Amino acid sequence: METSPQSTIKRKVLALSIVEVLIALAIVSLVFVSVLNTTFAALRQVKKLELQDRMLTLANEGVEIIKKEKDESWNGLIGPSGVFRSVNGRAYVTYTQQGSNKIASLTTMTQTCGLRSDQTFDSSCSVTAVSQTGSDALFGRLIELRQLASGTGSFAQFTVTVACINGQCLPADYKPVVLTIYVYRTGTN
Repeated sequence: METSPQSTIKRKVLALSIVEVLIALAIVSLVFVSVLNTTFAALRQVKKLELQDRMLTLANEGVEIIKKEKDESWNGLIGPSGVFRSVNGRAYVTYTQQGSNKIASLTTMTQTCGLRSDQTFDSSCSVTAVSQTGSDALFGRLIELRQLASGTGSFAQFTVTVACINGQCLPADYKPVVLTIYVYRTGTN
């Protein structure tokens, strides 16, 4: 059984086509995997940025609560019966439901919680947790009276620190956010 030159050429062309198809599939697969890896990396980065933005929002909310408490009563904020009884006094934010509104206020912290050496809050300091649901459960928030003008007490310096709760998120990805605020005593408070 002899093969004609035409059938030999057809087999060679067919064999060459299969090799070309396999090479093309390999190239397409590599491109597809690369695109998927890039997409997933971008999605992870977006999620990380969203959580970093949430940390900043929580810190800003802490600043606003300090301002609100100061406007309501300087003595209720600072002093023997206030939330902050001395320099280095600490507080955390609590929420109470009033009708359909959630009202935020400061509560004196009795625990000696602070940032650990790895820049996270200890998980046993659950009072620093903003809430225990959703992405907020990853972070804690601590408000501290850092400086108080002697004598008349005409101004105070506070820091608001938002950081990971140990074991809940990676401190390398979420560096603590620390905001400093100065509040001044006015004639109306």
